Amino acid sequence: MKLLKHKYFQFALLILVGLLIGVALPNSSNENNSNQIEASHQHDGLWSCSMHPQIVSETPGSCPICGMDLTPMEDTAEGIDPNAIVLTEDAAKNAQVYTYTISASNQSDQTIDVSGTLIPNLDSQYNEISYVSGRIDYLAHPSSGVKIQKGSLIAKMYSPELIAAQQELISLSKIKDSEEQLFKAVVQKFLNWNFSNHQIESIIKEGVIQQSFPIYAKQTGTITKVNSQQGEWIKKGQALLTSVDLNVIWADLEVSENDIDLFKEGQNIELIIEALGHQKRTAIIDFVDPIMDKSKRIGKLRASLTNKDNRLKPGMFIGATASLKSSSQSIQIPSSSVLWTGKQSLVYIKSPTAPTYTLREVELLKRQGEWYTIASGVELGEEIVQNGTFIVDAAAQLAGKTSMINQQPSNNSITHKHN
Repeated sequence: MKLLKHKYFQFALLILVGLLIGVALPNSSNENNSNQIEASHQHDGLWSCSMHPQIVSETPGSCPICGMDLTPMEDTAEGIDPNAIVLTEDAAKNAQVYTYTISASNQSDQTIDVSGTLIPNLDSQYNEISYVSGRIDYLAHPSSGVKIQKGSLIAKMYSPELIAAQQELISLSKIKDSEEQLFKAVVQKFLNWNFSNHQIESIIKEGVIQQSFPIYAKQTGTITKVNSQQGEWIKKGQALLTSVDLNVIWADLEVSENDIDLFKEGQNIELIIEALGHQKRTAIIDFVDPIMDKSKRIGKLRASLTNKDNRLKPGMFIGATASLKSSSQSIQIPSSSVLWTGKQSLVYIKSPTAPTYTLREVELLKRQGEWYTIASGVELGEEIVQNGTFIVDAAAQLAGKTSMINQQPSNNSITHKHN
């Protein structure tokens, strides 16, 4: 009987303890809720978990990792920029705002594709001219495209001036001992007309006046232009034809004005000859035109190619790939990250400790495709908004924070940072 009473007593005691716990729990929960509600009225900033600081919220609540109550960030973090716009991870994801971390991997060598045509090497271009006035009796090559050798016959000319000079030379040669100065003067006249000593000696030795004098090529090359016709009277100094040595040929390349400053003389460039089955040849840039084409907004490059096999022809279309070596480490950011006001270039920097974004001015150097090279304003390792920059700026405007339009709010102005 005593044992039965003891069991009833234990059962009643358990029921009483359970009732006490049930009463205590709601009161504790209500007290916590009341404390959080009171705290929320006293704190309008961000909330974070003391154990997991990466958890940040705009409203009070519990940490999704450990379940602890979130506390105001003033108690867990320092240095929150009052001009920064708050955008939690979920909000950024819903707004399709994505960031880019500036890393050294994009500062490596770059490759730029350009195009152009092959043209004759103008440094080896030569005009075969007549040194006296006269009539062309014979023209060896009346059309262009013919390869000529130095010393080969290109024309024959009738010249009254040459006929008179021959007569004078032959006569003075017979009395050159007594009229040495006159003889030397007439010989010099022939030398000035580009006659060789052998030709002069032949005229004296034969003693016969030639009515038509041969003209020989002064340079080996390919005729690119015929400037006279057979039977035509020409003046002293007039070009009979123009030739060029095609053993070395030029690649004339066009580059956009945004990229022209990246090319330097002496730089290697790989050329792709489409007409030769996309054959690749390496050349060296030997000229960068200092004058831009204002109508096309392009600059010109020139590279020299050896052409001993004569397979390269002026007029052939070529492509080119230039590998640009970085002389020093530069910082590049996506062009989509940049907001331009007309006077300033701006980007949004994400804080590494909180989901906040701050506007910052950057100095642009140049644009290469979808990238800007930056002179100052950002550093390697920083995280910037790449996609959704205008969305972040619009949110900043609505919140009265620093933005493109509102660049001088009540607290302070745009954050400037220089490398």
